[in-house]
Amino acid sequence: LFAIGMKKEDKNNFNIMRELAEHTKLEPHLRIKTIETFLGKFKSINDQIKMKVAEKRGNLLTPTILSAPSVKVRDNKTVSPKDGILFFKNKIYSKGSIKDWGVIYEGRENYMTRFLQEMSEEADNLGVSMDEPICFFADRPTITVYKDLMKKLAKEKKVKMILLIISKATGQYLYKDIKKYADTELQILTQCTIENEKTLTKRGFMNKITSQMCNKLGFPLWVVDRPKNFALGKRVM
Repeated sequence: LFAIGMKKEDKNNFNIMRELAEHTKLEPHLRIKTIETFLGKFKSINDQIKMKVAEKRGNLLTPTILSAPSVKVRDNKTVSPKDGILFFKNKIYSKGSIKDWGVIYEGRENYMTRFLQEMSEEADNLGVSMDEPICFFADRPTITVYKDLMKKLAKEKKVKMILLIISKATGQYLYKDIKKYADTELQILTQCTIENEKTLTKRGFMNKITSQMCNKLGFPLWVVDRPKNFALGKRVM
């Protein structure tokens, strides 16, 4: 069994490879049982698409060329395959919208501007509509300043969510107090992120932030239906 599609850093991750080994490094009798279970599931899928599996090794069958199916997702939009691959990402949050929100930042304004630009581009990729936020600068990173700014956004500006771009020190010493005040006193959604140049350009980072904010606002992830008669069983790969 070859672990294809894994990133280099994943292959160098001991915990990931150890978990993978639980399914690939099996005793001979367990390996046979796992393969037989997989074949059973494979045959159940073949029955649905009217494919046949040779009963004996070496038997020849008339081949069937399969075309990747089109799939309907949210809003009854149809996703068609490209080179046999279905791309769902830009359909996941087709109803998602980030609006009536604010930003509090304590660092450089140009970093905040770049952050929002990157986030706007990622929102477009996900199919999310995103309005311009109300931005406040925290001139002194104290809990009093943060409380005052959050209260102003929540009570006066009536925002539904606040994104806080904070320093590492603020994250270390004030994060819990900020979240507690937002949750218990203001009852408002928050998303905190540490100002970091390397993280800003890291692949997948902005996708994670945007997705988390959509989830907090109540827009769920998409769901893929399992094939009919696909029995529940032990994960093999």
